[in-house]
Amino acid sequence: MNHNNRGMRSSSNLGAKGEVNLINLSLNFLIISFLFSVNILGQFGNALSLSVLAVMALRSTTGALKALCMLGLIIMGNPFIAEKTLILTYFRFPLLALAGARILFDVFSKRPDVMKVSYLNGLLLFGFVCVLIAPINGYFTGVAVLKAGMFTFGVYAILSGTLMGRSGGPDLTGWFIAMMAFIVIGTIMTIPLGVSHIFRGENLGFGGAGGLSGVTTHQQTLGSFGAICAVFCFTVGVFAKIPHRWIPLTLFVLFLPIVWMTKSRTAFGTLVLSISFIIAVAPVVLKGRASSFRRFNIGKWIAGIACLVVVGFAADLATGGRINGKLMGFAFKGRLGSHYTVSAEEITSSRIGLVERSWYIFLEHPVTGINFGTSLSPGFVMNATLLSAPTEKGFLPTAILEETGVVGTTFFLIFIFLAMYRLYSDENIIGLSLLVAFLIQNLGEMMFFSLGGAGLFCWSVVAAGIAVGYSHQFRGRIQST
Repeated sequence: MNHNNRGMRSSSNLGAKGEVNLINLSLNFLIISFLFSVNILGQFGNALSLSVLAVMALRSTTGALKALCMLGLIIMGNPFIAEKTLILTYFRFPLLALAGARILFDVFSKRPDVMKVSYLNGLLLFGFVCVLIAPINGYFTGVAVLKAGMFTFGVYAILSGTLMGRSGGPDLTGWFIAMMAFIVIGTIMTIPLGVSHIFRGENLGFGGAGGLSGVTTHQQTLGSFGAICAVFCFTVGVFAKIPHRWIPLTLFVLFLPIVWMTKSRTAFGTLVLSISFIIAVAPVVLKGRASSFRRFNIGKWIAGIACLVVVGFAADLATGGRINGKLMGFAFKGRLGSHYTVSAEEITSSRIGLVERSWYIFLEHPVTGINFGTSLSPGFVMNATLLSAPTEKGFLPTAILEETGVVGTTFFLIFIFLAMYRLYSDENIIGLSLLVAFLIQNLGEMMFFSLGGAGLFCWSVVAAGIAVGYSHQFRGRIQST
């Protein structure tokens, strides 16, 4: 395929589809709101929501991708808004299988060339290695095989489905912008409803201990979702050639206080590092003639950031150091007194135990690890089943070493390298930025392989960024109407 034509479609298609217009965005917002909030009705709500998602998945690849994204949000939804019963527990995986099968049917029948994409083959190879070493390790073999198979199948379906958009396939831009709007508006609405701060199923009330959880089940979940959604909105607003770009840019601004109120250092760090990455690499990535985007002016961004730093410093002086105190209190999760010393150990104290444990286990099982998606913790050993076997690792590099050893980690790195190199070669700055943001996020809040939880939603956003990059990044500019 000619490099200059990758991902390019005529601008008339966009106007015909009307994916990014106020009416379409409003309709998508209402559909998302209904599918989420109907779960408050318990088993009936779960059954109705999953039934609608199943119909969406069966209708088309576009519907299947929408259903997977929606399923990920419902699974991690605020229990006082989206109740989760046994119906959701038992049928979330069949729905994932149904949606994935529908996507792969279209890929095999309509776009077999997608199967030649290097990083998709790298993903298959990684999954195959994880399944192969599972019986060799012999530790929770069934759980490891099921998790590795589900991760590989689900992510392969999501990524291949969005890649179909490079030549007239599904355009999900309007759906995902509406999804971002729902998370922002829904989170704001949880405050007057009195269900904005949830921890382990308990309503702490606004202003109680812990951070904002909004439409999700936990402050860390909202932080993770908010950070990657903010990066999506920023990149789409800056780089995509769509009407009404002010909408994603406005949503990006609204996500900033939401991320701050979650008190999630991982989310805040992800947001800062991801935006810094975009500013630094955009001039390098957008180098070829295929991109009609005006050269990314890094000088203006640096100047703007410098001005914000100066204003912030002046404001801190004017308020007697209150801003600095708030920032340090955030970094140390409120454990500071009137005097403090900066300690890297204290900053990382909430994760260092998990990291050290994973590292020690890797040293004991360096070749093939203990098995994909498993843990040696007593809680996992006692409670892990084929339907539910959650683990808490907290740090992707040591987690993948612990679970798959040097062998599996090598193939994982090949998959990541191929994906990043392909997006870089295609000048897809939106998709590359989302993938990098997701990787950064997993340095503090591990969900990379969790397709039965938060990972499903995050992978959907990453794939949406890739699709939007191919569909809209290389267009001529379209005027808002």
